[in-house]
Amino acid sequence: MKLNRKNLARTAVLLLAAFAGLNLLAWRHARAMLIYRDGGDRTPPPEALTWPQKLRVVLWEGVRLPRPESSLEPSALHPSATEVRIPVSPEITLGAWEVSQGRDRPLVILFHGYGAEKTGLLPEARAFLELGTSVLLVDFRGSGASSSGYTTLGVHEAEDVEAAVTYAREHLPHTGLVLYGSSMGAAAILRAVHEGRADPDAVILAAVFDTMLDTVRNRFRSMRLPPFPGAELLVFWSGLVVGESGFRHNPA
Repeated sequence: MKLNRKNLARTAVLLLAAFAGLNLLAWRHARAMLIYRDGGDRTPPPEALTWPQKLRVVLWEGVRLPRPESSLEPSALHPSATEVRIPVSPEITLGAWEVSQGRDRPLVILFHGYGAEKTGLLPEARAFLELGTSVLLVDFRGSGASSSGYTTLGVHEAEDVEAAVTYAREHLPHTGLVLYGSSMGAAAILRAVHEGRADPDAVILAAVFDTMLDTVRNRFRSMRLPPFPGAELLVFWSGLVVGESGFRHNPA
């Protein structure tokens, strides 16, 4: 009986240690996924990693995500483009480029995806200009010319969408307002509209994810790793880092 109790105690300790280890890894990965690093190279996509590299990323390093930045000037968008600052809060301001093509034109506000910045949407912004619309090309918090050094995968970026819409209504005359978002940008737009933070005339959404949990599960599958319980733990700790449950972040 004593031996059995000792075995049970050892098993319990091992299970607790394994659970604690998994949570520590999930916390490290959540921070790596949400807080940008200064400099360095971005972690390649899973399909480009060897198995030793995958194990190093999973078991130790986490994803390396440098702060998205660009050295391009507003003229890369259009000769008449100007740089503007959009206030979100006392701590956060957004960098943006604007091109006005007249008071009688609609305005398209463009929002980029995760781990990117506004110049990643230059082809789309130029296409809208060719169609005759005015354009406001925005950096989310933590990216490009904006302040801060973190991302929340579209949760608090909904506040950035609201701020950009408010700025547009107050400073950019237009006949209609269209919000264009890619990936995280699309998720932020949906969240802003759902919460009543933005009331555009139309939205254009590209590559939006359905739920945060499914997105993380797919990431595990792309690494050829079982999603459970790692995906659930990562979403849980990401929610604590962001300040809102990741299980409730469901753009669809």
